[in-house]
Amino acid sequence: MSGPAESDQTVQGRQSPTSPLSTSSKIPVASRTKRRSTPASSQAYTICRCDNCRRLKEKCNGGTPCDRCVKSGRNCLFTNAYRRSRRRPAPQQPAAVIDPKEFFDIERIRNLEAIVQHFMNIQDFSPKRLVESLDQSANVATAEQLLSWPFAIQDAVSLFPPVDIATILLDVFFSVSQTNYFYVDEEQIRRRISEMYTGIAAPLSTADAPWVCTVLMVFCVSTQFAHLAPQVKSRHSRNGQLDVASAVDDALALSFYRKSTSMIPDLLTIGSSQCVQAFILMGVYTLPVDPAGLASSYYGMAMKIAIHNNMHLKSPYKTRDTEMSNRIWWTVYTLERRVSILHGRPASIQRSQIGTELPVDFLELQSSGRPNTFHNAMAQKDLTEIMEMARDTILVLKRADRPKLKQVANDALKVHQMLEKWWDNLPSETFCRDFTPARPLFRSNIHLALTYHLVHIFMGRSFIFDDFSADELSIHEWVTTRKVLIEHCIKSAISSIRLCQKLNDEFGLSKSSYTEFTSCCAAVVTLIAHRVLNKTADLEDICDQGIILLKIMSGGVFANTKSSEKQGLEILEMALAKLGTSHGESPALGGAGYDQFCTWVALQIDPDHSLRDDEATHAAGLAERCKSAPEYSHIEGTNFIPEFVPSTFAELMSFPGLENYFQYSVG
Repeated sequence: MSGPAESDQTVQGRQSPTSPLSTSSKIPVASRTKRRSTPASSQAYTICRCDNCRRLKEKCNGGTPCDRCVKSGRNCLFTNAYRRSRRRPAPQQPAAVIDPKEFFDIERIRNLEAIVQHFMNIQDFSPKRLVESLDQSANVATAEQLLSWPFAIQDAVSLFPPVDIATILLDVFFSVSQTNYFYVDEEQIRRRISEMYTGIAAPLSTADAPWVCTVLMVFCVSTQFAHLAPQVKSRHSRNGQLDVASAVDDALALSFYRKSTSMIPDLLTIGSSQCVQAFILMGVYTLPVDPAGLASSYYGMAMKIAIHNNMHLKSPYKTRDTEMSNRIWWTVYTLERRVSILHGRPASIQRSQIGTELPVDFLELQSSGRPNTFHNAMAQKDLTEIMEMARDTILVLKRADRPKLKQVANDALKVHQMLEKWWDNLPSETFCRDFTPARPLFRSNIHLALTYHLVHIFMGRSFIFDDFSADELSIHEWVTTRKVLIEHCIKSAISSIRLCQKLNDEFGLSKSSYTEFTSCCAAVVTLIAHRVLNKTADLEDICDQGIILLKIMSGGVFANTKSSEKQGLEILEMALAKLGTSHGESPALGGAGYDQFCTWVALQIDPDHSLRDDEATHAAGLAERCKSAPEYSHIEGTNFIPEFVPSTFAELMSFPGLENYFQYSVG
């Protein structure tokens, strides 16, 4: 083959470029064979490339024309048009020196000061004031980052009912739901709602979350008590659709509640006095369902926010807002303290740490369309404080040693006498002790009386099964105290059931009232304990009457709850039926009979199941049919009912569903 030879001949026959470099030396021929690297000084002449090779960044042999241009048919030129410049950048000139006189010109500084003052809204430029302004701005910016978007508040407002329904719910709330407390500022709530429906209110923002949440909870609580409105009661009694309407009301109230709870982070972030009212109403709604859990937590948050706003301290002003703040404070204090007493929770604040004044009968806060409830609210507050004193005294009495028993027993009698004297001094016309059905405060007065009797029940209930013997102690004060407390406990239990019956006949029992349900249930438990101890059929009618009233109240929020009150009601009904079947016989007490009965009770109510009314009735009938059966009776595949009747306080209080009645009571 003659390829290489022809290539050499072709290269030698070409002309060299007209340049000194081409005339002095020949450009070596590009070879396909790999050559060894040579020093840069010996290859310096190869940098002369044609324009096309330089533009395409290809190797060039320097010929005229070069091999690549010949092969591609391009015009081979050496103009250095694409050669990069090797010139160094010009050195930068230093900036001109600023004249200090121009930089610190007085007029220029004044203009800058005016600009800063306009955009930062700072009037005083002292160092102290500037630091304070910057700190406040930083705090506000941090808090605002935690708030929801304004559309979340607007979405909550979309849940408001029509204006006519909203007016009815407001009337129900302030006439029925708000009995002996000051939950919210009525005038402010009505005014803001009126502005909202008439369209004159300003656009809503995240700062309106406390007010919107409070209104939703007002609608929520009033919806639960809507069945007690006169027009609603007459319509339901005529159509016989009370159960269906109650279910609809509960579902609507739950939707209001869930929307309100979605704004809890905003309430905690804002932390205003309006937030206290919202948390109070959340606690009121959840009180019948979970008093020791959710309700206690909501009341605790309300107390913390109120303390954060210094609502527990004395204010130097005597304005309407100050008086309303005092009323809200004493309301949350009373509610939180009552739950703490009845369910064994610690208090959020001591009485000695409170410096604010007591509420006064402020003329501007009196409602024009309803009677003034100021006296009832103050009586409720005083009764709660007496309840706390009674709990502390009875707990000391139960734990006192024999040398101190005489003094502690006298202290318990003093508290009892103070309670009696306080109740006798209350007004008996219109307010507090007026139980005339036609009176406007009839229901509020009944609630106050139920709370009064509840204190007597809790003071003497645990002494019914007391193991101490009067002969062994030989202490007259102890015997007298125990006898007096038990006697008034039984009387108060009977009075509570009769008051509930009177309320049901004249006004109607609520399906969402914690006061009515708890008072009636505590009364029934006390009477059953008294019957168990005395082995008598006395008070059987009043016990049956109490069970019927509890069934009436169990159709609302108590129907779906798994609280101890609901489970305790079912156990009470079965225990009462068992007590009636075993009367006059010799029941198997203690030992295996007690264990079998507790096991049977635990099987009836498991954590995920609650007996229905038909199941409880069937269990009661089963106890009747099992009277003459063996120890374990199996009928139609149902569970057995052992032959057992409790005879001691420990046995009664240890039944599943009944332990909380005695564990955290005053006794």
